[in-house]
Amino acid sequence: MKKIIMILFLIMFTYSCKMFIFGSDTYVLNRFLESEEIIYGIRMNGFKQVKVLNENSIQLYDTAITGLALPKETQMMWDFGVDFTKKTILNVYLRTTSTDFLNNKDNVHLKFDSENNTFSYFEDNQLIKSLPYDFNNELRRIKIENYSNNVKVSIDLDDILTYKTEKQNTEYIIFHNEKLDTLEINAISVIKHYK
Repeated sequence: MKKIIMILFLIMFTYSCKMFIFGSDTYVLNRFLESEEIIYGIRMNGFKQVKVLNENSIQLYDTAITGLALPKETQMMWDFGVDFTKKTILNVYLRTTSTDFLNNKDNVHLKFDSENNTFSYFEDNQLIKSLPYDFNNELRRIKIENYSNNVKVSIDLDDILTYKTEKQNTEYIIFHNEKLDTLEINAISVIKHYK
C-alpha cells in the first residue's frame, strides 16, 4: 500500500513540476462570466509569451503570437480594447487556423500600426488597402465583424474598413505583437451568429 501511495505521489509531483516548468499552451477566457461566450486560446510561440488577465484580457510579451477560437462558429464579431500608448503594432489574422498560420498559408491580415498611424488590410500577404488613422497613443476599442464574405473593422466609433473577401471563414482570430514590448488586449468578447 505504501508503494502505491508513493507512486501516486511521485506521479502527481512530476505532473505539477512539468506544469510549473513547461506551462500550458492553452487557456480559456470568460470561463466564469455567464454573460459572455467562452473563448479558447492557444499560445503559439511559447507559454511565457501570453498571460491571461482578469478572465477576459491577455498580455502579449515580446513578439508573442496567440490564437483565440470560438469552437464551431465562423460568423462572429470580435470586440476588444488595445492600449496604443507605447507606439504599438498589432497584427490580427482572420480566416486561418493556428496550423495554417504557422505554415504561412494564406489568410486575411489586419495591421494596426500606432507607430506610423496607419491601418492596413492584407490578403494572401498582398497589401489591399492602407489608410491613415491617428491612434493618439490611447486605449482604443476595436470591433472586427467577420461573417459570410464580409470583413468590417471599426475603431471606437469610426468605421475603418468594409471589404468582401473570397477567403474561407474559420473559428480563429490570431493576435501577433510585432514589437519587443508588452501589449495588452483587454475586455475580449465575441458575439456569435453575427448577422
